[in-house]
Amino acid sequence: MKSLAPSVILLLLGCAPGNAPKKPWLEEITETSGVRFTHDAARTARKYMPEIMGPGIAALDADADGDPDLLCLQSGPVPGGAAAPKVGAPRGPLLFLNRGDGTFDAAPSALPPITPCAFGVACADYDGDGRVDIFIAALGGDVLLRNRGDGTFEDVTRRAGISDDAWGHAAAWFDADRDGDLDLYVVNYVDFSVAKHRDCGDPSKGRVSYCHPDAWPAAPDVLWRNRGDGTFEDATRALGFEDRDGKGLGALVGDFDGDGSPEVYVANDSTPNFLWRRKPDGRFEDVAIPAGCALSEDGRTEAGMGVAAGDVNADGRIDILVTNLTRESNSLYLSTSTGDFDDASRVSGLFGISWKWVGFGCDLVDYDNDGDLDLHVVNGHVLDDPEATDDAVPFRQPFQLVLNDGTGRFSEVPAERLGSFARPDLGRGTCTLDVDGDGRPDLAVATNDGPVRLFRNALPSRGNWIGLSLRGRAPNTGAVGARVTVVAGGREYVREVRAGGSYGSSHESRIHVGFGEAEGPVDVRVLWPDGSLSTYRLAPGAYRDVPQSP
Repeated sequence: MKSLAPSVILLLLGCAPGNAPKKPWLEEITETSGVRFTHDAARTARKYMPEIMGPGIAALDADADGDPDLLCLQSGPVPGGAAAPKVGAPRGPLLFLNRGDGTFDAAPSALPPITPCAFGVACADYDGDGRVDIFIAALGGDVLLRNRGDGTFEDVTRRAGISDDAWGHAAAWFDADRDGDLDLYVVNYVDFSVAKHRDCGDPSKGRVSYCHPDAWPAAPDVLWRNRGDGTFEDATRALGFEDRDGKGLGALVGDFDGDGSPEVYVANDSTPNFLWRRKPDGRFEDVAIPAGCALSEDGRTEAGMGVAAGDVNADGRIDILVTNLTRESNSLYLSTSTGDFDDASRVSGLFGISWKWVGFGCDLVDYDNDGDLDLHVVNGHVLDDPEATDDAVPFRQPFQLVLNDGTGRFSEVPAERLGSFARPDLGRGTCTLDVDGDGRPDLAVATNDGPVRLFRNALPSRGNWIGLSLRGRAPNTGAVGARVTVVAGGREYVREVRAGGSYGSSHESRIHVGFGEAEGPVDVRVLWPDGSLSTYRLAPGAYRDVPQSP
């Protein structure tokens, strides 16, 4: 490979010889944003496993003003444990409302006084009233919050018929039974309780560590079928979701084989990942192993945590990215024309970039508007004493921004260009949201036992863009499951509307598409969840409302 001169390297880093570096490409705006939230892990000397795992985070338009708001989750003391809440930390989840300029106001009265030990969140309009609702996956009891439309939410968990005491860790909304309304897939982790806790590490030598998930059996996932009247029923077995062994941490829904039917992908920790594909009889079956997206390239289970999906190599098919543990690397599964997957973790360049770190939240998004999907991953260990087993892997780890060359090959942005984003921390959930509406996707990061951090995208933009807010017909008013194709400059860009992803998190629902140097109006095709197709011709450079025709 041809070597670059030092002056060229400096220019690539954004500075000229003799000059100070320019501002970071991901500029931290936490202090000025108004987002003040500290996660309470309630760590104890016993090192209960939930202490080190949370939390997720969500972007949602809670007040329906067109701007993404931010929901921060709180874990707090493990149910049945003896830890006291952290002084000054919020006791429960907290909503921050976007003023429209990328700054936020806390809305402490928006949510009811709930204190779940929360880990994951997924946001969608489940009752078809046009307002986005909130599901929180928790340890000891999940929570469903209905948007009243007056700036407040009500706890309707019991009324809705949702009851699950398992360790809920993530969730995804989608129309599983194709009846028009949104059902809910809840990812449960392991069968943990304080009574079942084990002291791991080497207690005889005074070293207690957080346990591996092998210490407990799996907690089965649940599919809640929406009855259409605001209540749900457990349809896990009726729809074929026979999960006996999965220890899930992340999930998302996508049409990976292009047949127009949603599929559920679950990242499992040290057990094979799931790909639930719908059969002709309406039931689902796990096809991840034969499809090639359950294990590593050499056939090993990995510690699947976060998950993202998108067309990384511009072939019109949706690919899958899974974050994993140190020494495993993150996994990239490229979708093929047969509906199967090829493991491209090594050829894409992601293996060498990620093998050292413990990856959690992630997303595939076009940060520089050049027409291809880039990647962010936040890292952080699950052992607070990694030096006991490996001095080379620290507890707090840097976050990563990885750019796509347009063919599905990735290169890491040097830490010098990322500022505090590359500062070692304990990253967990992340969500993508355009906080100020400038067409450059920004991101929020939830850290374990630390603050929520907000980063503005300041990458040099390489092209034009368009944003789309899809408005579906009731009951699926958010058009969850819609497939969008934008045609610009003779190239097609495929996106999907999802409700759930990353690591126990929920991204902004607006679609963002960058398309490089192409100019002029773009053609947009929307395959709506009910199978109808709409076409539009829209001007770029702004967010556009796209209503489904009557």
